Amino acid sequence: MRTFVALLFVLGSCLSELQLFQSRDIDKKPILMETTQRASESQVEEQRVLLQELRAIVAQQSTKLNEMGATVEELKRANGERPKVAFSASLSESKGPNSDDVILAYKHVFNNIGEAYSPVTGIFRAPVNGVYYFTYTAFTTSSKGRRVSLYKNGLVMVTVTDDVSDSEDGGTNGVTLQLDAGDEVYTRLMEGFNIFDDNNHHSTFTGFLLFT
Repeated sequence: MRTFVALLFVLGSCLSELQLFQSRDIDKKPILMETTQRASESQVEEQRVLLQELRAIVAQQSTKLNEMGATVEELKRANGERPKVAFSASLSESKGPNSDDVILAYKHVFNNIGEAYSPVTGIFRAPVNGVYYFTYTAFTTSSKGRRVSLYKNGLVMVTVTDDVSDSEDGGTNGVTLQLDAGDEVYTRLMEGFNIFDDNNHHSTFTGFLLFT
C-alpha cells in the first residue's frame, strides 16, 4: 500500500513538472514569434531604403545620359551646319618678269571644297563670315629674284621676297585673316620679278576656313 502511494506521489510530481515545462514553452513562443517578426520588418525596411537609393541612382544616371545625348546632337547639328571651305592649287607654269604687278592665277587645282576659289582669276572670295588661314609658296630659278605678296581687298597682308636669288630658291608665308562674306584674297607678283613652277608644283596657294 505504501509502495503504491509512493508511486502515485512520484507520478503526480512528474505530471506537475511536465505541465510546468509545457506552460513555460507556450509562454516563450509568442516572444520568439515577436522577435522573428521584428527582424523580418527590419529587413523589409532595409530593402525598401536600398530600393529607393537604387531608383535615385538610376534616375540620376538617366538624366546624365539624356544631357550627354543632347550635347552630342548639338555638336552634330553645329558641325553639319558649319560650311566647309578649303582649296589648294599650284601655278603649273612660270610667270614674269612683267612691267606691272599681276594677280597670280593658280590653275592646277588640287581641291576646291566650297568652290570659293577661282582658278581663272586666282581670287578667293569668302562665302561666309569667319576666320580663315592662307599660305603660299613662291619658287624661282632666276637671278632676278622674286617678290609675291598676299592681298586682302587690295591691301598687302604678307610678302615673300628675295631680291638676290640663288640658282634655285623658294619662300613661304602664311596668315590668319578675319573675313566677311564677299572679301577677296589673292596673291600678286610684283613688277620686275618672276616666279617659277612646272608639273612638280613648286609654287602653291592654299586657304581654308578655321571657324565661323
